[in-house]
Amino acid sequence: MAYYSSLGTVIQMAEQSDWIDSASTSKALPELTVQVPATGESMSMSFERLEPETMMGSRFKEISLASTASCSGDINAPLSFDFSDFLFKQLFGSVSTTTSSSTVDGYTIPVGAKSYEFGAVGSAFPLSSMAINRGNQELASYPNLTINSLSLSCANNETCDATISLLGTEEVIGTSAYTGIEGYKEPEELSSSALPFINTKSVLKVSGTSRCAESVQIDINNNAQDAPRCFQDGQLSNRPYFGRKEATLSVSMPWDGADGLFADLKESYYGKDKTLSASFKFEDGNGHNVLFFFPACYVSNDSYNASGTGLIDGTIDLEVAEKSLNNGTYTSVEPIQVYTWTVTA
Repeated sequence: MAYYSSLGTVIQMAEQSDWIDSASTSKALPELTVQVPATGESMSMSFERLEPETMMGSRFKEISLASTASCSGDINAPLSFDFSDFLFKQLFGSVSTTTSSSTVDGYTIPVGAKSYEFGAVGSAFPLSSMAINRGNQELASYPNLTINSLSLSCANNETCDATISLLGTEEVIGTSAYTGIEGYKEPEELSSSALPFINTKSVLKVSGTSRCAESVQIDINNNAQDAPRCFQDGQLSNRPYFGRKEATLSVSMPWDGADGLFADLKESYYGKDKTLSASFKFEDGNGHNVLFFFPACYVSNDSYNASGTGLIDGTIDLEVAEKSLNNGTYTSVEPIQVYTWTVTA
């Protein structure tokens, strides 16, 4: 027997410009230039099978016929400045560079910052390719990947951990079926921009005011809509399309009676048709910054409960919307605005 450790596993990704047909004889993946700082993965193939319908009696199903195939799974990785550019572009679909400075929720966004937004309704997902060398023993390649959802879990004094849910078409073991995936190299020494964000330098704002948060959970779901499947192989015929997106925030913080936030939320926002803003900013101590801004959020939960003899902890759950509502007036906003930039000394 030969058992292998996960130690030494390498995950590399790259943008993919065109759809790769599973029936094509030429399956060249792009050069895999993005090193994913992964802590785990769960990529796998799944097959749907059909049982022919019959009224004949039998103790078990007699046969099971192969139907459609799909590939999906999660990648777990701490968020770093280097990886965030690739990740956000693949998640949102639109990236631009700011040509003038601006202020977002009290933060100065400098010239040259990257700005990420969702594509228009009906726009196609960006594509990416990935290869995983598990334990430095087995190479698996994954074409036609799209990011369906992203979850960021950010607890105080810990790294901000991302769970990236991917949708694909197939998993190919070995190097024979695809070209361009053999270019592995040992991970180089980490640069300062490749180090993960630690939440000792993160700032949460609710309604423009900084709050003492213990943890923040951000969930963004693209709700991918599948393209049709082809007769010849049962696989997807093209990339998915964006569905109606969903995003939520969940914030845990100690109940601060002097602050009055929880009471204010219950009185003014909880269960009412009125929105507030929220932002979450990461900084790694080396001048690298990431800002999430949600200008229109509805409060779906506002609770603070006593238990045991410790501090009273509170939870605030927010639902992200595309229109803000204040004083009876709706205003269209970009629901999720993400910026990355570097401040040089």
